[in-house]
Order: sequence, then C-alpha cells, then structure tokens
Amino acid sequence: TGNNLNFSVNSEYSGSYNVSIDGILIINNGTYSIGEVILIVCDGYNVGNHSVIISVNSMDGTEAYYETIFSVYSTSSTIITIHELNDYELNSTNNFLNFSISSKYPDYFNLWIDNISVSSGNFNSDIFILYSLDNITSILGNHTVYIWAMGLDGKEAEIQTMFTVYPNDSVEGTESSEKKSPNKQPVLPAVFISSLIVVPGTVIGFTYRFQKIKIKSRI
Repeated sequence: TGNNLNFSVNSEYSGSYNVSIDGILIINNGTYSIGEVILIVCDGYNVGNHSVIISVNSMDGTEAYYETIFSVYSTSSTIITIHELNDYELNSTNNFLNFSISSKYPDYFNLWIDNISVSSGNFNSDIFILYSLDNITSILGNHTVYIWAMGLDGKEAEIQTMFTVYPNDSVEGTESSEKKSPNKQPVLPAVFISSLIVVPGTVIGFTYRFQKIKIKSRI
C-alpha cells in the first residue's frame, strides 16, 4: 500500500486531465492548477505490467498526451506444509491429512490422491486444511498425495508424498505345536533368527532355523 502515480502539468494555464490505467478511466475531467503535483493511488493491482495514459486539456486550448507503464512485483512465497500424514491400518477410521499453505496473497489449491482430484478451493494463509482419508484406508498398498497451490501474485507451490495402508493381521507367538499334532510326531522347535520389528507400511519376513535333536526310534 501507499503507492502513488505522481505527475504535474507544465503549462501557463490551468485545465483538466484524464487518467486511465489498463484501459479503465480512473480520473475523468480532473482539474489542475499551475505547478500542482497530482497524486493517483496505485494500490491493489495484480503482479505484472500496467499501462497508464494521461491526457490534458489546458484553458488555452492546447492538449497533451502521455503514456507509460508501471510494474507490480511480489516478494511473497507460496509454501505448502504437511503437518500430519501417517501410514494407516486397513479399514481404520478417523484418519486425516493435515496441511496448510502460506502466502501473503492466498488464493487457490488443488489436492490429488492417487492421481484423482479430491479437493480444491480457496485457502487462507497458514490455516489448517483437513481431508479425511477414511475412504482410502479400505485399499491396501501405497497411495500418492499431490498438492498444488497458487497465490494471487502468481507464485505457485507443489508437494508430493505418499502413505501406506497396511493389513491388520495380528502376529501370533509360537505355541507348543505338540498340542496340535494328532499323530504325536516329534516336533522340531523353531527359533527366530531375525528380530521382529513391526513398522506400519512394511512387509515383515520371518526366517526360521530348525534345531537338530536326536529322535530315539522304537524297535
């Protein structure tokens, strides 16, 4: 704010003037005095170049015409921040993507999940935007998230990430399989040689090594 177009008319006579910006008449038949400095407010224009035309008619019948350009630039940045996005258990509920967009000139965003546009609209700077992922948690596997945003100043931002929906199978401990063996055959005990670390979104593999034991035969 506080930006002005500043000009004066060099004439021995007072008169009238018109001012147009981008083809829109801003001042119509304004009057000036000899030596007067005229200020025209130039706030509120979008980023880019803007044309200015000034035409003057003095009381002695002479005319003058002046054309120029001024530019509006932005020092703002558009920044997208994801505050919460996790991996989720299959068919779980109350799961949300939480993100915000920062810009001095907030405008518009679009959210895609798995290459499908699922939400769009205007945003306010640094205000949380929540999107429920409960309709996605019924689908196992990896899912892509892409967010694009643009401010009124034309500054764009984008971010891409992913989350995983993992199965909710429980991991059972080793039981005495002798109870499950109807023919009472000797059971070879299994020993874990890999540690079990349950991390959402990962596939857990188990490796077993069978201990050697002596089995007495009955003759």
